[in-house]
Amino acid sequence: MTTSPATDLAPDAVPDVSTQLAAVRTEIADAAGFLAPTWPLADFIAVNPLSGLLDRPFAEAATIAADLLGARVTPDETWLRDAWRHGRITDDGLRAVLARRHPAALRQGPLTLGNRAYDPVELLVADLHQGVTGPPPRRQVHTAAEALAPDVVALLNTHTIQWCAAFLDEGQSTWRMPGRDRGFYPAWRALATHDATLPRPVRARLWHLPERAEHAVLEALAALGVPDNQRTRYLQAHLACLPGFAAHIRWQGQRPDSGIDLVDYLALRLATEAATLAGTHSHGTAWASA
Repeated sequence: MTTSPATDLAPDAVPDVSTQLAAVRTEIADAAGFLAPTWPLADFIAVNPLSGLLDRPFAEAATIAADLLGARVTPDETWLRDAWRHGRITDDGLRAVLARRHPAALRQGPLTLGNRAYDPVELLVADLHQGVTGPPPRRQVHTAAEALAPDVVALLNTHTIQWCAAFLDEGQSTWRMPGRDRGFYPAWRALATHDATLPRPVRARLWHLPERAEHAVLEALAALGVPDNQRTRYLQAHLACLPGFAAHIRWQGQRPDSGIDLVDYLALRLATEAATLAGTHSHGTAWASA
């Protein structure tokens, strides 16, 4: 007698649905850690790329902001050298910082170059004065659409903005989104297949979206071929595409009965990206191609 594959599995071999959904929400919460929740867009003025990273050491936070957002959080070399020429930064101050940041340079003693011996700290100071400036920060984490199809990025961002603005309806949209009382994802799911700004094949693929936003996220990640150990970074790549909107949606998700959170937001972005790239990349290959 044979048994079905399901009966051969240990009871805990396959996570139940509630566990899967909770895991998706946890991953998204972890991915969004670099975003500070931002109150209504009409009232928000300042933009601080480190505002969601205030619990991290400054150097670590600056690296994260550069990698995810392409943000520079310190003045560039041109500004700093001008400050040095005008006495706002002194050589004594530079030496003190170098000694704190690079203590090994002080311990190793003079460096011999040709017939001359040089204090390594003085060489570092000279490099700060005259050395080649570094390149500006660039995002190191990208979506498959960014790597494969820049035109899809523009389409995806426009689609995200128009539907989020319609749902939030704080003056950014010319019409109020039907079905808002059901929540963002159910309302968008019902309407996206009629969105004439999307190509017809994309709309056809969106007909098959699951009822829950968490399942839509999981299906899209699988369709794109994102490995489990890269999922958090991939979610961050999408959050970093429109960080202002993402930060505001994070704030909305903390409010009772707002009807929208980052799970809904990412379900829209990932499902639309997967549906669009499906026309040129077979199931599970887009991430690897990028």
